[in-house]
Amino acid sequence: GGIIMGEEGIREAYEKGRGRIYLRSKTTIEDVRGGRQQIIITEIPYQVVKSRLVTAIENIRLEKKVEGISEVRDESGREGLRIVVELKKEVDAEGILAYLFKKTDLQVAYNFNMVAIVNKAPMQLGLRELLKAYIEHQKEVVTLRTQHDLAKAEERAHVLEGLVKALQILDEVIATIKASKSRQDAQKNLVVFFGFTDRQADAILTLQLYRLTNLEITALENELAEIAKKITQLRSILGDEKKLVSVIKKEMLDIKKDYGVDRRSIIQSEVEELKVNLQVMVNAEDVLVTISHEGYIKRTSMLSFTRSGGEIETTGLKEKDFIRFLLEVNTLESLLIFSQKGQYYLLPVHQIAEYKWKDIGTAIVNLIPIAKDDRIIKVIPVKDFNEAGKSLVFVTRKGQVKRTELKEYMTNRSTGITACKLQQDDEVIDVMLSENTKDILLVTKLGMAIRFKEDEVSVMGRSAGGVKGIQLRDDDEITSALWVFGDEGEILVVSDLGYAKRSLLLDYPLQGRGGKGVVTFEFKEGKRVKPNGSKMVKAFYVKQDYRLTAFLSNGEQSTFSTESVKIEERKSIGKSVIALGKDVGIVDIIHHS
Repeated sequence: GGIIMGEEGIREAYEKGRGRIYLRSKTTIEDVRGGRQQIIITEIPYQVVKSRLVTAIENIRLEKKVEGISEVRDESGREGLRIVVELKKEVDAEGILAYLFKKTDLQVAYNFNMVAIVNKAPMQLGLRELLKAYIEHQKEVVTLRTQHDLAKAEERAHVLEGLVKALQILDEVIATIKASKSRQDAQKNLVVFFGFTDRQADAILTLQLYRLTNLEITALENELAEIAKKITQLRSILGDEKKLVSVIKKEMLDIKKDYGVDRRSIIQSEVEELKVNLQVMVNAEDVLVTISHEGYIKRTSMLSFTRSGGEIETTGLKEKDFIRFLLEVNTLESLLIFSQKGQYYLLPVHQIAEYKWKDIGTAIVNLIPIAKDDRIIKVIPVKDFNEAGKSLVFVTRKGQVKRTELKEYMTNRSTGITACKLQQDDEVIDVMLSENTKDILLVTKLGMAIRFKEDEVSVMGRSAGGVKGIQLRDDDEITSALWVFGDEGEILVVSDLGYAKRSLLLDYPLQGRGGKGVVTFEFKEGKRVKPNGSKMVKAFYVKQDYRLTAFLSNGEQSTFSTESVKIEERKSIGKSVIALGKDVGIVDIIHHS
């Protein structure tokens, strides 16, 4: 029973000998009391074992792979098959059914591979060729069978002819047998005196006496007449191909009459695409996801976070570890995780193990196969990969910029995939989610900055390498990439020796992509001048106050507010915001938005 889906698969199989169809169970969704629904299964695909199917659905319920199944019952009986999947209130019955079609044998695929032995060799045949090969084979089978039947009939007719002849001269035959010395002598005498063959003479000698009655004599004569008719019929089959084909046809019709049953399955022209809504499998919940510097990840409920005091600092971490990424997301979202080597991984939020806020979590390598010598540089939550206008902008250490539509990063693979093609000795430093409404501002290690419109970067393919964002000196590189808009806000830059400043965004004019840019930090030079740094560590876009954490080369941390950094001219030396000891520098700075 069930529903066959895919006329095209049937057509392809019949034409080429290879194809695929899908066989789906017959199901209905019924409303029951209390505002609930239930899925009723009345027919299942061929060769699917009902008990195993019921067990599979029950396991899905027990393991909570689907939210919303309350009970699974087998109510099959004399009236036929009936499996009931009872659902909870206010759940997506269609979505749950789609999931069951996809994950159980409620729907199965059947592959056609029609191979027959033709001329002693296996061949894949379409239906027309298969029927032709079968008919030729049946001709051979019926011919051999007819030849065998004819040989047996002719042998029997030969014996009967001898018996009838012997009965016609019975007295002479009996006298000859009585006068013979032995059975062998009698057989020889019958051949010599009456012209019988050895086979006929042997049959005469084995004839039982009761068959000498008039009734038996008539029976032998009738049998001989019937055998003669049969021989004529068999010879005509062997001598006329039309009669041979008619025999095959009659036998096929007899098989149809004895075993033919109406098709139980309904044929549906198109194969329905199964789209399983994530909400069917996952309970939608707002959560916090943290990824630490040492690579520990966890998902925490908002309730656990609140009960732990609602402070980020109270999270569980190993000694000297710190939070690198803090994300407020929903369990229905996915995380795009990008590495400095240009790889990316897609990790659904619901697949991250849930921990209490004060737990450390699990190593992220247990969830994504990131290499030991690679490092995560950005994590972007995504609700809808097909959202119009969304794209990703990649910025590399050597100043390359690439823009690609977000939808190209949708994948079902769990392994790393190329997100951006990199030149030798280059690496990705940032990935930004774009709506094509802002400007890109790049800041370099030697204190240069360039601002250009995002649409100057053409949309490229996922594995493309990008275009030049800024013209760099040989000893320079990009440290930060920022989204900016209009003239509001400031650009905050920090050097490796703890000098920082804010300068107005309006002091950063729009330029063409690929230029040298403008100075954003003036490094002090001279033997008698106290240095303010040798390189830029990080830059930030500031529109309202937030806190930054600096990580020092001696393993310590220092936190400061963006408001504590003075506003100065764009081309200025900045002021010390972090007191550093001798030979101590800043290696990195982060903030949690």
